[in-house]
Amino acid sequence: SPLPGNIFEIMEPQGNMETPPYQWQQEKLKILFVEDDPESTELFVSCFDAEYNILCAASAEEALDIFRKESDIAMVLSDQNLPGINGVDLLSRIYAEQPEIIRIIITGYIDISDTIDAINKGHIYQFILKPWDIVQMRMILARAAHTWVLTRENRILHDQVLEKNRLLTATNEQCIISEKNLRRLSTALLNAREDEQKRIAMELH
Repeated sequence: SPLPGNIFEIMEPQGNMETPPYQWQQEKLKILFVEDDPESTELFVSCFDAEYNILCAASAEEALDIFRKESDIAMVLSDQNLPGINGVDLLSRIYAEQPEIIRIIITGYIDISDTIDAINKGHIYQFILKPWDIVQMRMILARAAHTWVLTRENRILHDQVLEKNRLLTATNEQCIISEKNLRRLSTALLNAREDEQKRIAMELH
């Protein structure tokens, strides 16, 4: 969801946020970086390639193609002024398919109507103004990575709880069936015992 307060304000790090909070994973988190300016793309990759697995696209169409082929993309950073489909429309499509992906807009100007549109359509996590600062960008990416990891862990835990509940329900249903079968067996044994007693009594007489 969008950040509270001033969405253009660079977030302050909590603790040592320069180290991404996902070192327990064997692979680096994936970032899809969408920018039609080759120099901006080259700068971003050179700055953060050591920390993240960066996938690059020069248009929204190319980004959507990569997005649908790659799994476990944590963040999508998109320039607003793309050829064809703009950044907000791209991120709104990504949100419709995978809402847990962190969506960030990079823009060279601030327009209130565009901002409101982005919040409503794309559920933008953060706006970043050009030219962006490397240190500030690293802070934002670290916070976004932390948010994505927590969201994913919560989803995994939620799925595990649902599975345990399903297994518990199945076990309870099996217990009910077993109890009914046991009662039927007990009744059958009692009836058989009574029949045997009657048979013996008739033979004795």
